[in-house]
Formats: sequence, structure tokens, C-alpha cells
Amino acid sequence: MEPSTGLLGGLLAKYGFGNVGLVVAGLIGALLSPLILTGLSRTQMVLSVALGFFCSVYGTPLIVDLVIHYLELTDGGERLSYGVAFFIGLLAMSLIPALQSWIKRKSETKS
Repeated sequence: MEPSTGLLGGLLAKYGFGNVGLVVAGLIGALLSPLILTGLSRTQMVLSVALGFFCSVYGTPLIVDLVIHYLELTDGGERLSYGVAFFIGLLAMSLIPALQSWIKRKSETKS
């Protein structure tokens, strides 16, 4: 049976999460993210996991396409997607502030 044809795969596809492996990789990364972040309250931990999960699921296709394009890879494959999803899930709480400051610096230099 194809992973996307089971009950879980059908539910995930219905809500925009077509690739079960990508969802699992992002979720595992997101669940591990509070381990590398210190001093978080329970609410912040839950938000960290949610943010990491959603960033990984929705951001992975964009990042994988960029990596394939700029590194001129012929085959990105699912393994690249799974790894990217895991690391986005794991590092989303750290990457978002860094991305915000980079965007701010870029906009200040253009002004």
C-alpha cells in the first residue's frame, strides 16, 4: 500500500500535507527543538514545536527547490526533502529571528 493512500495519508493530504515522510521528519525535528532551546516555558515549548512543524512542512519544498537550483543537482529526491524538513523543524525557532534580522539589515541598506 502506498503511504499516501492509507487513512493517515488521506487525512494529511486533505489538509495540505501530501508527503507523510516529510511530515514525520518535520515533526521529529520540531519535537526535538525544545531540547536545544533553554529557558522556555511550557507554552513557549508548545509554540516552538508547532512553529517548527509548520515551517518544516510548508518551507521544505521551497528550500529543496532552491538547493536543487543553486547547486545544480539533477536529483534532489525524497531523502533531501526529509533531511531539510528535519533541520527546519529542529532549527525554526533559531532561524526565524536570524532571518528577520537579515531582512531588516537588507531593507536598511536599500533605504
